[in-house]
Amino acid sequence: MNRPMHWLAAGACLLLGACATLSGKHGTFSVYAPQLSLPQQASTPAVDWQLLIDRPRTSAALDTTHIAIMPRPAVIEVFPEARWRDPAPDLLRSLLVQAFDQDGRIGGVSATESGLNGDYSLAIELRDFQAELADGGARAAIRLSAKLFDRRSNRIVASQAFDQETAAAGSDVASAV
Repeated sequence: MNRPMHWLAAGACLLLGACATLSGKHGTFSVYAPQLSLPQQASTPAVDWQLLIDRPRTSAALDTTHIAIMPRPAVIEVFPEARWRDPAPDLLRSLLVQAFDQDGRIGGVSATESGLNGDYSLAIELRDFQAELADGGARAAIRLSAKLFDRRSNRIVASQAFDQETAAAGSDVASAV
């Protein structure tokens, strides 16, 4: 068989395999897109510097659109019928950029890749972003560590850990999200 025919045969096999995959049954799932809701803040002075927010670092288990659930400590599973609209780190960063923008006190806020020449960078380590089941019921949990860097000196100017848990009305995905 000459080389072009070999490639044609290989391509036909690949297309046939793709058709078999497309004809198979797929489960349905809902896509969740959390919306930002900010409480009114006491008015504080605005600053003229610009902030860049890095993509949060996290584990492979959380760097996905699958919604994680911990049915017991140290075990991570996913809700098969649900997804986030974006991988958890991208979703978190998008909500943070939106929150700082809506707050309006920082001169400019953007994702690091935007090309904005920022004065400070916010680096985040996302440790937990899941529903957790415990004796007291289900809860949503977000735990992260944030560091604010001066981009000129590359020095940390502030650091803070955040641990937020909220009780869920039930153990289904809609209640936990």
